[in-house]
Amino acid sequence: LECTPRGDPYLFMLLFRQFDALLILGKTNKEKKYCNSVQRAVSQMRSGVPIALECTPSQKHLCKEYPCHFDSDSKKELKALLERMKNISVRQDCVDKGIEITKKYTPKKIIDDYLTVLGLPPEKRWTRPQNQPST
Repeated sequence: LECTPRGDPYLFMLLFRQFDALLILGKTNKEKKYCNSVQRAVSQMRSGVPIALECTPSQKHLCKEYPCHFDSDSKKELKALLERMKNISVRQDCVDKGIEITKKYTPKKIIDDYLTVLGLPPEKRWTRPQNQPST
């Protein structure tokens, strides 16, 4: 794929759209399993391709809203989900809900989620120190 004026995100979207579905596995590293970004899942949902999302502790809030997920400890659930996803209406439901979810995840929202995990209180976010000019 050649770089376009639309940038790298567009290239990823073109790549993702070449597949019928995508599998999003959670991170297995101890720290990242519990404290990780939803950015990868949200980016792939935004592509309009249905995804099968593994529910790790850090992705649990996404799994509450997204119908095409499976428990990270259950191979049976993954197998059952993949079987359901053979149905085009199930895949379309995944796409529709995924697009709806992505509208909530602006860059500011993703950064706020990171800052929450890092323990920075909301009142200390997005403020400029005194006497610093705006750019």
